[in-house]
Amino acid sequence: MAAGPSADYRRPPGAGSRGESVAGDPGAASAPGEPARRRFRPWRVLRIASGFLLLALGVIGLFLPILQGVLMILAGLAVLGKDLPWSRAITDRLAGFVKRRAEDRAARKREREEAAPGSEAP
Repeated sequence: MAAGPSADYRRPPGAGSRGESVAGDPGAASAPGEPARRRFRPWRVLRIASGFLLLALGVIGLFLPILQGVLMILAGLAVLGKDLPWSRAITDRLAGFVKRRAEDRAARKREREEAAPGSEAP
């Protein structure tokens, strides 16, 4: 029994019935052996443009009291992190730094509470 047109929804764009490229598909390779061309994705372009806009506004906001510069830079890195690996690496490093800093502060607070004289109840 042959698969009908209802099974086509499971195939990725540019794939034929056995996974081969379909002629005329914009994402298909131009010749055998060449890598497939990337399809134009307007949402990706919009996301990257808005991420860089947030980064630019964040840098400007570092010098202007009206804009929250650090917040916009973090938002821009978060938006860009979905599409650009270097941005994801920066946000991962920042998250690790913040986590280590919070753990260090909690450890120092526990040490102070343990070392404080008279902190125990009678």
